[in-house]
Amino acid sequence: MGDKKDGKGFFVKCLLCHESKTKYNRQGNVELLSITNNSGYNAKRHIKSKPPTQVTEFNTAWNNRKEDNEEENSSSSVPSTKKVGKPNQSSIRHHLPDAWKYKQIRTLEDLDKAILNHLIADLLLFSEVDKEAFKELICGLSGPLVIKSRPFMVELLKKTYNKSKADLILELEKAEYVSTTADCWTSRRRSFLGMTVHWMGQDLDRRSACLGVRRIFGSHTYNVIGKEISDIHTEFKISSKGNCTITDNGSNFLKAFNMFQRPSSAEKKPDSDEDIDEDDEGDILNCGLDLLEQEDLCDDESHFYLPRHMRCSCHSLNLMATIDVKNIDNQRFQKLKNSVDAKLTAIWNKQSRSSLASDFIKATLGELFVIHNATRWNSYYDALVEVESFLTKNRDNLAITFEHFKLKKLTSVEEEFLREYIKIMKPLTQALDVFQNEENMSVRCVLPVLSLLKEKIIEFKEDRNIIHCAAFVTSLLNGIEKRFRSFHENNSFRLASISDPHFKFSWVTEEQKTEDIKLLKQEVNRRISNLANESIEGDDATTAHLSGTSSSPRKRSRFLDGLQRKASIELNEVDRYINDGCGVLEDLNRYPTIKQIFIEYNSALPSSTACERLFSTAGWIFVPKRTNLSDAKFDRLVFLKQNGKSSRNWKTSPSKTN
Repeated sequence: MGDKKDGKGFFVKCLLCHESKTKYNRQGNVELLSITNNSGYNAKRHIKSKPPTQVTEFNTAWNNRKEDNEEENSSSSVPSTKKVGKPNQSSIRHHLPDAWKYKQIRTLEDLDKAILNHLIADLLLFSEVDKEAFKELICGLSGPLVIKSRPFMVELLKKTYNKSKADLILELEKAEYVSTTADCWTSRRRSFLGMTVHWMGQDLDRRSACLGVRRIFGSHTYNVIGKEISDIHTEFKISSKGNCTITDNGSNFLKAFNMFQRPSSAEKKPDSDEDIDEDDEGDILNCGLDLLEQEDLCDDESHFYLPRHMRCSCHSLNLMATIDVKNIDNQRFQKLKNSVDAKLTAIWNKQSRSSLASDFIKATLGELFVIHNATRWNSYYDALVEVESFLTKNRDNLAITFEHFKLKKLTSVEEEFLREYIKIMKPLTQALDVFQNEENMSVRCVLPVLSLLKEKIIEFKEDRNIIHCAAFVTSLLNGIEKRFRSFHENNSFRLASISDPHFKFSWVTEEQKTEDIKLLKQEVNRRISNLANESIEGDDATTAHLSGTSSSPRKRSRFLDGLQRKASIELNEVDRYINDGCGVLEDLNRYPTIKQIFIEYNSALPSSTACERLFSTAGWIFVPKRTNLSDAKFDRLVFLKQNGKSSRNWKTSPSKTN
């Protein structure tokens, strides 16, 4: 189906004629049939040259279209004076394939762009364009259009990257506040720093984009990482508007921000270094040195600064469930946990290392065990849940499986321990899932979720049915206090939560509510004062320019008037916001100042999982067959794949990224 013809008809393409090969007219355009609104004579005359069965099928479809059109006209409340109404185009489309939805390739430029997008979206090698089968397919579809060579596609990749990068920079210039995430990744003997950027528009929708995956040479020391992060911020012109950068708890990241963070954005340092990730199996940042004890600074220390630092909430929760659990000083708990881990690890290893064992497990239990991964934060919990499911629904076959491999089964006490452990871990994994939601969550959810998590764990502490994992409950409570104390003391986190109409003050105690209301009023007061001063300075500058004289008395008078208006607006807006109760984000349109507070403090995500998703895409590209990719070409491929229309684009679908 083509475009309408001056409102009097439309163009169609005969799929029967173009079935084997697209036909073109003398002008080089695809052959189309012209059909008027009141007559299908051209189509009927054309179809008569086809086999009788196809003519019958067309006539049936055309008659159905007329019947549908007559029913629509008869059901209309306005009587029609015409005997024949306009053809119902939707009925015609109903009998045609959906190929018309896609843009037709008519020029060589369109073909080049389509092939490049195909290579990027489907993660294909650029040598694909030189293969005979690919040429045969494309040339058979595109007719006289010629496929360009591999060097041309590589050059086109560079041009497309530069254009997309320029578009992203222009989009970021419109944003008032942005935040970034950063993490390191090592694959095939190369190390990279990946970064993503996130911001929120006036429509309160999340925008996200990939900034790049840049090569890191040498050790991942704090000065190397800090310089690379600063360079990327400068390259995309967001150094001055960076709200914060989210990273994991790696000691090199922590020191980089402690050393190079802007003095105005410095936040309270932790009282101790106990919450630094010292033994994370999935962390590739192990440099073999305690970087926090180093005293040397890089030569460029005074030449760049980093924005405010925020620790990844997901990584902190993961450390509570791994490192803190290993440090529990309770022999009975550690003995039971080590025993359960040893028995389950044995059966997991059997499944992972032998196809025969895997086939036997699948035949006996109906499905395989879930194998956990140290870098997947909820995978260990998911693996234990699968075992508990077998114990509940398929106990006999599970016993047969252990006996077949001559492995020790779980005892009744160990089964009780397993169920208690899963019960306690469940709210922790739910909090992790909330924090990893890049689409609908931001920093505003951190404190309310942590408060709810703490309440549930306190309930476990008071539950007398918790026998074997009481020490685990105590460890989680201590971990929340130790690792997230600075979050509760940070005004940025509190403003992010209380400026959300969904939460407001519902998650705070009555004592803290008074302080938070005062904090919100102070922030609104500050913003209105800034707006009043900017307005006065602008008016005074205009008056002075026109009159050529100074206007200090007038300025003082205008300033006092601004203070009075400010006090009135502050009282009305904050009080209305508090009294309206909880609502939805769209309610912020009634509170313009609080809306700006929400946009500023919620530009950041609660975790750095966006980088993990970025590295997943990078892993699909950096496969063994492409180890000779240059660093620049690899960066361009990842950038275009993440920000392209094949994934969730910040331009076409600005609230999501892949």
